[in-house]
Amino acid sequence: MSDMKHIHYTTAFKKDYKMVIKRSLNVNKLMKVIQLLAEGEDLPKQYKVHRLQGKWRDFFECHINPGWLLIWSQDQDNIYLTRTGSHSDLF
Repeated sequence: MSDMKHIHYTTAFKKDYKMVIKRSLNVNKLMKVIQLLAEGEDLPKQYKVHRLQGKWRDFFECHINPGWLLIWSQDQDNIYLTRTGSHSDLF
């Protein structure tokens, strides 16, 4: 098993996270994804992970559930949680 990656949270992500709590979404689902990312694991297919395009080309997106997205970037040692919320919240 490789070393855990360091997790970093943007200000926008922290604001989004508060909104997720306010909407009573299941935060445990988000934490599970973050844990897998920190462990350097590939996310299961159900999360529909893909690289974004255009100005977001350095970022990845996955679906926590059909209406809830997580956007992040990463390097060898770090995960940068950038945004989370619905498609209309983020784009």
